[in-house]
Amino acid sequence: MKIKIRVYNEKVPEGWLEEVYTEGGETALQCGQRIVDYFNATLRPGELPRTLRAVSILDADATSPRHDWKKTNLVTIVEKYMSYDTYVCTRCGAKGKRYGLDDYIIAGQGNDIPCKGKHE
Repeated sequence: MKIKIRVYNEKVPEGWLEEVYTEGGETALQCGQRIVDYFNATLRPGELPRTLRAVSILDADATSPRHDWKKTNLVTIVEKYMSYDTYVCTRCGAKGKRYGLDDYIIAGQGNDIPCKGKHE
């Protein structure tokens, strides 16, 4: 499955995006962490270690329901070097965040939470 990961380091606190593919039966979060761990294990002199900030699935199963996000904060929240908006899915109640000016919302702690449909 194709995923998008957001990584950052101390020189680029807002981070950047990279698109990658998972291998075998690993989850999106496991794949993102594996890639960051490999990069950090092979640092060249002067390179800074990366930290995984978020993971988003790009090619989810088309038959599963998609999150329908609704913004929950009136004003963008700013903490240290990051700005984000909070969202809730009107279908399943999952919570998510959209960092900076990204065009996608990151759901929950695991970041690869599929929409479960009706919210009760």
